[in-house]
Amino acid sequence: MLNVAFFCNSLGSINQVYGQGRRQRLAQVCRLYPEVVSQQGFGQHRDLLAQVEAVFSTWGMWTLSADQLAAMPKLVSTNLFFRCFLRS
Repeated sequence: MLNVAFFCNSLGSINQVYGQGRRQRLAQVCRLYPEVVSQQGFGQHRDLLAQVEAVFSTWGMWTLSADQLAAMPKLVSTNLFFRCFLRS
């Protein structure tokens, strides 16, 4: 299973897009990080995010800095992730 997280500065956007059971479905097929990570809160989660392989987001996603990307060495290509996800 892939380790995934939601990144977004707007919890409301995440709830709107991934509501109605979508978030729960993802949690069944991935190891889902338990909190939505915001740009401001990234530093608080930094050590645990080192295991993240893919990120989900929607409106309210910020541009990740080089430092933030470096903190997630296991992050894989979005295209690769979706090919793996669609097979499961």
